[in-house]
Amino acid sequence: MLASLTTGVSGLRTHQMLLEVVGNNLANVNTPGFKASRVAFSEILSETLRPATGSSATAGGTNAVQRGLGVQTSSIDVDTKQGTLEMTGRNLDLAIRGDGFFVVNNGTQDAYTRVGTFAIGSDGKLVHLSTGYRVLDVYGREITIPSNTRLAGKSTSEVDVTGNLDAGGHAPRGDLLTSKNPFLSGAAAATAATTFNPVTEILTTSAALETVGVAATAATAINDLDNNTVDYVNGDVIDITGTNAAGTAVAATFTYGAANDGTTLGDLRDAISTAFADATCTIDASGNLLLTADAAGDVPLAVTLADDAGATGSSDWAAHALAVTTAGQDGLDDLGTAYADGDEINITGTTCDGDAVSATFTFGAANDGTTLGDLRDFIGALYDDATCAIDASGNLTLAADAAGEASLTLVIDDDGGQLSWENHMLNETTVGSAGSTWDTSIAVYDSQGQTHILALSFEKKDRNIWDLTASLPSEDGTLTDAKIQGIRFNEDGSFAQVGGTGEGDAGLTLQFPGVGEQNVTIDFGAAGGFSGLTQFGGSFTAAPTSQDGYEAGSLSTVSVRADGVIQGTFTNGLVSDIATLQVATFPNPAGLVNVGDGFLARTPNSGLPSPGQAGTSGAGTIRSGSLESSNVDVAYEFTRLIVAQRGFQVNSRTIGVTDEVLEELAHLTR
Repeated sequence: MLASLTTGVSGLRTHQMLLEVVGNNLANVNTPGFKASRVAFSEILSETLRPATGSSATAGGTNAVQRGLGVQTSSIDVDTKQGTLEMTGRNLDLAIRGDGFFVVNNGTQDAYTRVGTFAIGSDGKLVHLSTGYRVLDVYGREITIPSNTRLAGKSTSEVDVTGNLDAGGHAPRGDLLTSKNPFLSGAAAATAATTFNPVTEILTTSAALETVGVAATAATAINDLDNNTVDYVNGDVIDITGTNAAGTAVAATFTYGAANDGTTLGDLRDAISTAFADATCTIDASGNLLLTADAAGDVPLAVTLADDAGATGSSDWAAHALAVTTAGQDGLDDLGTAYADGDEINITGTTCDGDAVSATFTFGAANDGTTLGDLRDFIGALYDDATCAIDASGNLTLAADAAGEASLTLVIDDDGGQLSWENHMLNETTVGSAGSTWDTSIAVYDSQGQTHILALSFEKKDRNIWDLTASLPSEDGTLTDAKIQGIRFNEDGSFAQVGGTGEGDAGLTLQFPGVGEQNVTIDFGAAGGFSGLTQFGGSFTAAPTSQDGYEAGSLSTVSVRADGVIQGTFTNGLVSDIATLQVATFPNPAGLVNVGDGFLARTPNSGLPSPGQAGTSGAGTIRSGSLESSNVDVAYEFTRLIVAQRGFQVNSRTIGVTDEVLEELAHLTR
């Protein structure tokens, strides 16, 4: 009878234990890193009233007859599953996503925790916030955060430039003046040889005609000329062919003989004049035959003398062929009155630099000249920074020798109004300017970590070619090598190469007061690539994107990466690794024992710790700014409360009933 009492008591005790465990779970529902526990029951050893028997030939076997002696707590196990991660916003609040424990030391032994509430102590050690236990790194050493550390500055040695230069940008342009209308001569474009005034065309024998070395005259007999090889006889014919001034073919003959066309050079002269109705043949004092057009202008006048095939006599007319010695010219079409020797053409203006120009061109072969080319050369000599020319269309041009803005002007006029110079006023047809430019800048650092603003200016020099010029504020320093020349691009817009050499190569040389010379290389990207500097049509976006220097700085903030690396961010923006947190894993993490304050200690059943780095060898990763919350399932625990309550009630009932039976038994003695 008493056994039922002890059995009921064992049930009360075990369910009381269940209530205590559930209550503890619920009490820690908001405790960071807390792991819920679970109670498992088992029955106590049973009393055997009759052992089991085996079967025989005449009867079957019987089972053992046993009665239980109650229940006991067989185990209280820890649920090690991951709790949810809650954001805290504090850099040194750390949570582990996955397996593993942070390792701290209390001065005598290591302890393990999932609660990464860490802080920096007064001595710079990384410690557990509530206990002051020191946090260990992957090597088992205490972690020191160098709060007062200063990082020395580093001078800039390389600057990376990326982005785009607009392919539509223009190259440098020189100032260009062009006459309002071209100069024309005979409705065709004038050239340097074009005269202002019309010119009469003259043909002259290539060698003078002589008789015994003396200049021939009109009275000189043809047979007496030194070029006569066989005397002409009566009836011999000399052919006269060519083209008259009007462009009509000429075919005439001179028949030798006193009764025919004549026998003297003068007779031949007259025959030529007769054959050319719009030209006149003469003999000059040197004995030359001259054929002169009757009217000035550019004419196709031509004449050839030759002995007829049937002639007896002959002369070497080829040695005295008539050729153009004064080319006929139409002069300038809009010439009103011909210029006379001594007439003046006034030239005024300003050079590219703004210096005044004032001079007078005096007309005449013995003066400054008579052709448009003479005027061109005269103007060119007045401008030491510009070149005067006549283009293929007959325009007079004045071009600045150098690209860029210029004050270039030119005004031409004459005193007599012979030519309509207003019709040929020189206007600015190309405005001088530098090539398209794009300015950007970047902060660079000297060897003492001081900041300097380096300005970079790109200028287009030609198709697919740019130059770069660097500068510093005058108070900051100077550049002894400030140019990068020949930044070339391929036809597809990709960067090709830097063509400059020496002071034009990809390097700059900076000079800062007190720190010496500093070389900086500008990197535009890989040849043929598009990840660096490019040249496409569109917007300018080229800019320095990075450089390898930095100013001196002190530790500003501390953060922890997912792999447990603690990084310090300095005031100069540099990030430096300080230490790596140790994350230890166990073969049986449920075998650890709770020693309070969220710490666990190893036991023989937990196995030895395997120290390592987060994210390696099975260890979880670290999330900064978060804490792992309790993994208590409130709904489940409430259900367990009901189970514990009911179990307690039924065991209480067992004791009550036993008590009543014992009371009845006691009444039997009355």
